[in-house]
Order: sequence, then structure tokens, then C-alpha cells
Amino acid sequence: MVLIEGEAGIGKTRLVAELRAELEGVARPVDLLAVDLWEDPPEGAVGSIRTFVGALRRALEPDQPPRTPPSLIVTVGTGYALRAAVDDVDAWRFEQAVEAVEPPARLLAELDSVLSLWRGPAYAEFGEAPWALSERTRLSELRLRAVERRAQALLDLGRAAEAMPGLDAHAQGHPWREEAWRLLALALYRSGRQADARLRLEATVGLMRGLAVTGPSGLLAAREHRAGAVEVAEELGDADLVARVIGAYDVPANWTRSDDPAQAHRVVTAAERTLVRLLPDTAPGVRARLPATIAIESRGGAVARGGDGGRADRPRHG
Repeated sequence: MVLIEGEAGIGKTRLVAELRAELEGVARPVDLLAVDLWEDPPEGAVGSIRTFVGALRRALEPDQPPRTPPSLIVTVGTGYALRAAVDDVDAWRFEQAVEAVEPPARLLAELDSVLSLWRGPAYAEFGEAPWALSERTRLSELRLRAVERRAQALLDLGRAAEAMPGLDAHAQGHPWREEAWRLLALALYRSGRQADARLRLEATVGLMRGLAVTGPSGLLAAREHRAGAVEVAEELGDADLVARVIGAYDVPANWTRSDDPAQAHRVVTAAERTLVRLLPDTAPGVRARLPATIAIESRGGAVARGGDGGRADRPRHG
């Protein structure tokens, strides 16, 4: 039963989407379905819904004997509930697969299977109808997560080169998704393209830094990914790259501990670790950004420095 694209017909697909609340054990009263299906329910709306339900029942259970209770769309009080198994509805199966906790090989196979069901935007035939907007947004987000989880499974299986083409297109299409460029940087690095991974990460950080100074909404979007970018750089194992990423995000007027204390702590501890790991020949300007960031992010907390060219002890946050 494929319902992502509405193969059961527009009215029937829309009705099934409304009835999906049964997954939480909730039946949909007929009057509520009428409000969901029409902005201004016409006279006879309840009768039209009952006609839809009858036609949908016949389409879904064509072999059901006459005058026997239906098993998929059942009458509950003054409304209806959908009692389908998860595997009977593509959208539900898709959600289950994306959230599954499985070994990488099994997860990869399942994600490949459900991604093959996707043949266009969810509920595209309904345009901007308000009733479909939230479900379309939810399914679209699930699809992005499925692409990223599939890439992670390939990386876990040591198949980084296979992950790169899809990840490259994914990251270009969704440049502000932290997980997209994190996975792409790792795939490049593990495929022996370390230089490309550093260039891609720094270019992304540069875009985010530019976004941060465009206004409140841009600052919020960029700030959400700041610590993630630093942690991706650390995963690549290059202290000089980590220092450059931290430095590239150094916008003192914006990045303050009061904005997000938890994120500030992550940045501070990363900067401290990086100071310890930097080589003696690191460019002075790159090195200098780290203690400056620590001082700003710790809001004046004391930071002790050793005489070994940059060792940092944990600052006191108060």
C-alpha cells in the first residue's frame, strides 16, 4: 500500500493521512475529519466522508466478504481509525527504518530498501494545503536523516568511497546540515583525500561565519553548527585545522558564553586540547586565536598557561 505519492487516489490518500493518528491509539471523529479535509466544510460533508471511507475500504480490502466488519479502517464511535500494520504503509515503514537501531550492514540494506520507495516530494499532489504541510515537512526531514544514516553505515563498514557521491550531492543541496558536511569530510578523509576534507570543512565554516553577521536569524543558524564544526575538525586528527576552524568562527561580538553556555564549554575544551597538540612551528596568528577564544568564551574565567608553547588547563566557569 504505497501512500507517499497518493496511488489510492487524492481523496482517499488524504483521508488515510488524517487517519494515521491511530498509530497513537487515537480515532478521528467524522466532524474533525471534515474540518481537516475542507477549510469550510460543505453541506453534506459527513456523507461525502462516509462515501470516501466505503470506497477506500473496498480498495484496501477487495476480498472482504459482504457484511463483515472491516479490519483496516474501522468505525470507532462517531469516527474512524486506521489499523494497518507498519509494513502496510510506506510512510510508516520509512519512519521505522530511519529510527531503527541495527548493525551497519542490516541498517544499510533496510535504508536502501525504503529509500527506493521515494519517488518524489511527499504529498506533492496536494500543493500547499495546510493539512499536508506538517506531514510533508516531517517526511522530508526523515528522508534527509535516512540519507545521512545510510552514509554513516557505509563509513562504519569501511566503504567511504561509496558514500562520497551521494554525500557530496546531499551536502551541496543542504549546506547548513551539520551532519551532511561532517560525514562528507570524514568520507573524504578516510578515502585518502585529506586535503579535500580540510578545504571542504573550512569553506563551510567560512560560509557560516558570513551568515553569522547577516542578522539575528543568520547568527542563530550558524551558531547551531559551531561546536559541531569544531568537533568534525577534531575527528580528522589535524590540530592545525582545528585551530583554523576555531579561529574562523571567532566573531567576538556574537559568540558569547551567554548565548549558549553548553556550546561555549565545548568550544573552550576543544581550544584547550588543540593548544596542547599544536606543533611548535604553527603560525603565531593561528595559535593566538585559541587563547583569545578561550578568554571570550569563558567570560573572564581564569585560564592557566604553561611554558610549553600553549598548554592550557581547564578554565573556571563562574
